Amino acid sequence: LAHDKKLNFGQKEYSFTSSKPLMIMGNLPRFYYEGDTAYLMARVVNTGNEIITGIARLELFDAISMAPLQLLADAVQKPFVQLKPGQSRVVSWQIQPQGDHNLIALKFSATAGQFTDAEQKILPVLSRKTLVTETKVITVKGNSSAEFVLEKPQSDEAVSKQLVLNLSSNPVWYAIQALPYLAENKRDNADQVFYRLYTNMLATHIARQIPRLMATIEQWKNQSPEAFLSQLEKDSELKNIVLNETPWVLNAKDEATQKAQIALLFDLNKLRYEQQQSLQKLRLLQLNNGAWPWFEGMPESRFITQTILQGFGQLLHLGLDNKELDADSRRSIELLSRKARSFVQAELTADYVKLREKSKLEDYTLSSTHLSALYALSFFEVIAPEGDADDAQRFFLKHTGSDWLDLNPGMQAMAALVLNRNGRKSDAEAILASLRERALVQEDMGMFWKQKPGYYWYQAPVENQSMLIAAFDEIAGNNAETDQMRQWLLSQKRTQSWETSRATAEAIYAILLRGTDWISKQKTPVASLNGNAISFNNSEAGTGFIQKVWQQNELKENSFSLEIENPNPQMMWGGLFHQYEAAADAVLASGGPLKVGRKLFKEVVSGTEIKRVPLVESKLKVGDLLVVQLYVESDRDME
Repeated sequence: LAHDKKLNFGQKEYSFTSSKPLMIMGNLPRFYYEGDTAYLMARVVNTGNEIITGIARLELFDAISMAPLQLLADAVQKPFVQLKPGQSRVVSWQIQPQGDHNLIALKFSATAGQFTDAEQKILPVLSRKTLVTETKVITVKGNSSAEFVLEKPQSDEAVSKQLVLNLSSNPVWYAIQALPYLAENKRDNADQVFYRLYTNMLATHIARQIPRLMATIEQWKNQSPEAFLSQLEKDSELKNIVLNETPWVLNAKDEATQKAQIALLFDLNKLRYEQQQSLQKLRLLQLNNGAWPWFEGMPESRFITQTILQGFGQLLHLGLDNKELDADSRRSIELLSRKARSFVQAELTADYVKLREKSKLEDYTLSSTHLSALYALSFFEVIAPEGDADDAQRFFLKHTGSDWLDLNPGMQAMAALVLNRNGRKSDAEAILASLRERALVQEDMGMFWKQKPGYYWYQAPVENQSMLIAAFDEIAGNNAETDQMRQWLLSQKRTQSWETSRATAEAIYAILLRGTDWISKQKTPVASLNGNAISFNNSEAGTGFIQKVWQQNELKENSFSLEIENPNPQMMWGGLFHQYEAAADAVLASGGPLKVGRKLFKEVVSGTEIKRVPLVESKLKVGDLLVVQLYVESDRDME
């Protein structure tokens, strides 16, 4: 392509072929595994003008030392006969790579009369062995004993590297480490201001109810700073990838920062100041009719008003003492909540009147908005309503007793609390009886309910379980049931970082201040591995966490039997990790709470459609397109 100053241009195309009369080209895979029996292919091409006959040759060398290798299962030389001009022929050699040579140099050569050609390539040989971490999940219920057995692989090639035991005798403290402290932030919308007040006050109340808490936190700060590490930052030696190379590194930093701020919950002067600031902001944001908008200048928000009113009711329901809630703050909450109650009651009445005017009272079914309003009002002693307000109260309460079957379990628990607080204890107990029948109970998970996930506030699983615990505790007072539900809630902390501050505070309140005492008067568990006692003398304060490591020279047995006796009312948990090297094709799938599986499909073209057909081994042939599908199954929610 050429052009002049006036942009006139000319173009000419040329084609040429760079070749020798005889050529040989190796066709190799990217790698082999040691012990594979495979074929190395090469193509001999006659680019000359006459028929040729000759020999193709393959020589193998160690790519590092260039020492000759004897890895071919057949002849080094392969003849090719009567190869016509323009034709090619494939020659192959059988090879069995060994693990002693990680890189093999392959020299392909061809000779036919006076013509010769050669090329050299490098072939990686990967080890058949892979590092496997086999895990046994440990869960021991309160006041019980359990045995966990981890078998060594039967293969003679498997070599144990290490055995690691992680065990926490009181995992309740992991929930305590999640106590949220919310500092002032720039967002002054009503719900954020209230959540800051609510979570700080609730967390402080929880902390004051546990005398050991402050002493334990001081021990964490001074003697065990690793207690403030995020769970993602622990056990790096058992992980195959560095945390800093994953998208979760910021999650780990946020969790570690939040844990380190627990001590701020005990700065009463700071908390009292923030308490007064939050209440002042809520006073300024509240409208004349008692409602709160989302942001200043916006219209009233019924949802936010009911949420704040419910939260104030829960705070007063706790019975906060004067150190947690001074007289001025208590009066402010009572005044704010009194105005909000008037608004919520007025909205209920207005909805009832609209339904009545449109003759739709008979078609009505209970909504989450109306149930939430009744629940928020149930925390307070109110003057008996009159007229339309009384009719509205009776109407919505009637539908709470008749429509609860259409609600999810968490909302059914809310309905039971509303009915119980309005003098209908038998109806509330009927709801609990129904919930018992539908509850799922698992040895390591406790008592819980299947719920459809979703984005609405009433579909949040942690808040729903907290509501269920509150209902069973307040109405039935059965610690055995409540403890099983608390066990499920605590189990969620095993695989999740609670990111919603309000949900965290409510979950911790349900775990710590309802049911059996899981904190005070802790006894030392008894544990042994293959009959050898395991000491808890240097366990972490609070959590009772220990980690024991056995190295390769200590792992002579064919199996590992861990026996644990838990003398305390709360559960224990942990994990037993066996790391060993084994041939990749000898590693078997393992069952348990977390499973990884594989499915194989063959892609088949049918007209314009591509179908994936489950693989039948006998029907697979060279050239088929294979699709490998990996899937993960978990018996619990995970972050």
